[in-house]
Amino acid sequence: MKRLALLFVLPLLVGAAAGPSGTIEGPFGDVRLGGDVEFDLTTARFPGGDKTHYRVGTWPMVATWCYQDVDGDGVEVGGQTDDLVYAALAKPYFESGGSLAVEFLLGGGSSEWLRRGGPATCEAILYAYSFSGGETIVPLDSTGFFAAA
Repeated sequence: MKRLALLFVLPLLVGAAAGPSGTIEGPFGDVRLGGDVEFDLTTARFPGGDKTHYRVGTWPMVATWCYQDVDGDGVEVGGQTDDLVYAALAKPYFESGGSLAVEFLLGGGSSEWLRRGGPATCEAILYAYSFSGGETIVPLDSTGFFAAA
């Protein structure tokens, strides 16, 4: 009977050791072309603990993608479509209270969005990056938003 109980408990223990997870909230700040925005992050189950994961090969990164109807057939979102006008990748930092955040200058210093102007449909995605045994990029959470001109 003890073996049978162990067979049922073992899958629960293995499931509890899942990979990194996290959430992204925001944007907060000046949500327009040329504006500074911040996203707040929570992360869990990164190797080495949430405060040391930068040193052990797996860490969170955030990508921001913005789109406009460049070719007149509606806005196509989701990665590198022909409507992509801005993309940026940033490594989060620890705020004074120990929480994680990341900031972006929407449109950056040089982008198709800056050249074209106007509003954009955007998405920020929290990823887990790992280079242990090869590069692995896993999306954890995302948030969509509209950025004014």
